[in-house]
Amino acid sequence: RTESRDGVTTVLVRRVDPAGIELGRQIIATIPDGDPDWESRYHEAMAQARSRVATLEIESD
Repeated sequence: RTESRDGVTTVLVRRVDPAGIELGRQIIATIPDGDPDWESRYHEAMAQARSRVATLEIESD
């Protein structure tokens, strides 16, 4: 998930139940919107988030 608020983009992983209720979250990165490396940092954070999700899915099986 990506959230943008107060000039900062936050990339995070959320755990939700089947009804959509959030059970937990892990922040992967916070990136100031004015950061000149925003795009590369965002893509790196999204890759880390996908990796974290894959790990959590393996652990829950």
